[in-house]
Amino acid sequence: MTCLHSSRLVTRRLRRASDERGIALVVALLVMCLLTALGMALMLTSQTETMISANYRDSMEGQYAADAALERVMDDVLTVHDWNTLLATTDGVTAGVTSGFHDTAPSSPITLPDGRTVDLEGHLHDQLREDDGVLGE
Repeated sequence: MTCLHSSRLVTRRLRRASDERGIALVVALLVMCLLTALGMALMLTSQTETMISANYRDSMEGQYAADAALERVMDDVLTVHDWNTLLATTDGVTAGVTSGFHDTAPSSPITLPDGRTVDLEGHLHDQLREDDGVLGE
């Protein structure tokens, strides 16, 4: 009877070892982990590409601003007939010729090289009144 009993135990153990009912859960979990890792990699790539394009845009803005400033300076320099006046200083700090470019607050009027003044704030208010009149009709 022990021989028959031991052979039954061996066949039960063999059946349990060949039973694959739990492997589906393990495979499903591994596939889910793989898909999660793939999704996270795609999100990271998307964020990186967004930052790269923002940095490129900012660098292009800086380059265009520098090019515009260079063009503006070249316009000022080319209008001076005697370049020695650019280098001559009376106090050792400021040049004898100043730029036509004015970076001031809009509330202060700008004096042009020919002596006329431009009131940017007044012009802005006039323009806004015109726009309101057009929009109010």
